[in-house]
Amino acid sequence: VLSNMVNQLVEQQTVRLLKHVVRCFLRLSDNARAREALRQCLPEPLRDATFSSVLRDDAATKRCLAQLLLALSDQVVDPSQQSQSNLLP
Repeated sequence: VLSNMVNQLVEQQTVRLLKHVVRCFLRLSDNARAREALRQCLPEPLRDATFSSVLRDDAATKRCLAQLLLALSDQVVDPSQQSQSNLLP
């Protein structure tokens, strides 16, 4: 359902709906299993610069989208593992 909304947003970009969709995806990414699924099926328009012109004036939604992409990236390190690795010589 959210993917369909993203596809509609590509055609008719509205910042208000985009904000809600991004926040839904971000909230889903809090769950490990959902995060794994989102890595496979997050709509491409959220990954590329499709909405950059819409988000230009909406710093909060731009930040949420950046958090989502960071949460789904392979570069994310578990904070508990990071603090333990800092203790190693």
